[in-house]
Amino acid sequence: HTVVHGGRWTSILHGSDKGRALQRWLAAQAPDLTTVGVGDADNDVALLAAVHHPFVINDEHHGPSPRLAAIPRAHVLTAPGTAGWRELVTRLPSLVPAE
Repeated sequence: HTVVHGGRWTSILHGSDKGRALQRWLAAQAPDLTTVGVGDADNDVALLAAVHHPFVINDEHHGPSPRLAAIPRAHVLTAPGTAGWRELVTRLPSLVPAE
């Protein structure tokens, strides 16, 4: 897995089990951290199932992945693609309480 840090964001890329990678990283680095995950495809199921606040970005042509949308606590964003990321950043403060 590739883990990329940038300011307040950490990204886990190119892995078959992003959820396990996240859990291992949290155990080693920040076990009490509140986590937010963003996904748009079925390879993000494990990641979104592992985070406190999962967000699903719509596919422009097919809508949200049914597997991602079925994850408990998942917030399905209405905008597709890049616009979905903008929607997430705009909505995040109201959906995830400050700690």
